[in-house]
Amino acid sequence: MAKKNAPPPPEPPSGILTLLRQSGLGTLVVVCGLLAGTGWFLWQQVHRTVAARGDYLLDLNEIELPPKPAWIRADVRAEALRDASLDPPLSLINTSLPERLAKAYSLHPWVSRVEGVQITYPAHANIKLQYRQPVAMVELANGLLPIDSAGTLLPPSDFENHPDVLKYPRFAVNVGSPTAPAGTVWENPLVLGGAQISAALTPLWNQAALQRLRWVEDLANVGSITRHYVLETKNGGTLIWGQAPGREHVGELPAADKIAALKRWSEQPGGIDAVVKQSTLDLRTSNGWPK
Repeated sequence: MAKKNAPPPPEPPSGILTLLRQSGLGTLVVVCGLLAGTGWFLWQQVHRTVAARGDYLLDLNEIELPPKPAWIRADVRAEALRDASLDPPLSLINTSLPERLAKAYSLHPWVSRVEGVQITYPAHANIKLQYRQPVAMVELANGLLPIDSAGTLLPPSDFENHPDVLKYPRFAVNVGSPTAPAGTVWENPLVLGGAQISAALTPLWNQAALQRLRWVEDLANVGSITRHYVLETKNGGTLIWGQAPGREHVGELPAADKIAALKRWSEQPGGIDAVVKQSTLDLRTSNGWPK
């Protein structure tokens, strides 16, 4: 009697789930999933507990800034957080906190740049930054607007009824009011030039008894148009400054030579007014300068 053929061997199982069941890996995956889920659940509980702890919560008083210079009256520390909608206390658990603090303070109108943010435990933030410094008060019909050496408009409210307003150079120029808010550059070439000149003259301004920097356009001479900056002294003298630093006309002395002459004259008996003698002195060239 012939033997019956043996049944063919079973085909290899197909499909990932079948493979996992056959190999025993399915149990391992299930166990790993349970562990991962349990770990995530435990971390959420720990995260909430840690985030609520006082030593992980950054209060306003724990944000350290460089000391404010005398000309800043605003509460830079609080205003920067308020304007950025960052309401303390802030959690150290948030990994983006340093970047958010850096951005908030870099946008404050009194801050020129943020150099770094250091977060330490217990909750403390040390923010290294540079403050802006006013160099002039721009005279407009509706009042005085402070600017820094880059022509950045500074918060006018900080100078309302402030006695130090009188010590800054006055810059008179016939331009419209800026449309951008404080903390942005006043995009007008005349303002930017006046800011440069004012910054260069700030250390000498009071010593030289200067009263005002002015931009003038002389249309009196037929066939010629003269545009330049002039300096006015407190006793009525006029000194023709010329163009902004770096934009001098051909043959015009650089700003450093003009400032050196002003310094030398201010140290003489009677000061600059004794040299000018209530007339006009041209600083653009040394021709005609007093010995």
